[in-house]
Amino acid sequence: GADLIETDLSDADLSGAILQNAHLREADLKFARLDKADLQFADLARIKNWKKIKAMNLARAYGVTNAPQGFQKWVERKGAIVNRISDTEWLRRKGEA
Repeated sequence: GADLIETDLSDADLSGAILQNAHLREADLKFARLDKADLQFADLARIKNWKKIKAMNLARAYGVTNAPQGFQKWVERKGAIVNRISDTEWLRRKGEA
């Protein structure tokens, strides 16, 4: 539930970050790394530079809200998980179980 509204996250390494229910409205994600981050149910309204995110491998993007058009398909191509999976399965895929 972090409040990251309008935050400049350019070049940030958010790998493994728990961002469930986070408010990322209008955040700038240019060149951010989100490998293995948990973005379930995060509010992504008007996020900036999302097509320039560096990495999304095994990021959990199920249930994000207000995502820009095309976001889910784009992050899935980057290796993100967009379907609902259990915590146990996600940890297994990340090599942590």
